[in-house]
Amino acid sequence: MGAIGFLRSFFGGNPREVVKPGKGDAGAVKSPTTPVRSHWKMTYQKDADEMKLVSKELVVPKFCRSTFLMIARKKGATVSEIMKKTGKTRGTIYQEIALIKKSGIKIVRAYEKPVYRFRVG
Repeated sequence: MGAIGFLRSFFGGNPREVVKPGKGDAGAVKSPTTPVRSHWKMTYQKDADEMKLVSKELVVPKFCRSTFLMIARKKGATVSEIMKKTGKTRGTIYQEIALIKKSGIKIVRAYEKPVYRFRVG
């Protein structure tokens, strides 16, 4: 009965989601954004003829830096490795990974037999 109901709704003209013009993204698919290429925010000061580097800091929040530095290694890190190194709980680590993703850094999750390994991609 589920397939018949789907076909009726499909051909009947009442779609499940109607996109209104001018709404922007449809809600299900986010509009494209430009990713941050660099993980560093650099501040320059202009002198007479040259630009001088004043400060250089990571884009991620301060409390996520230990997690980010472990994920940014060449082979990446598993959640259990991050837990041992930082002393944070599993939920906190997943929350920090989500915050790092929101800051514009692409994180890849690769499955290695018993666990997932996170690394910057």
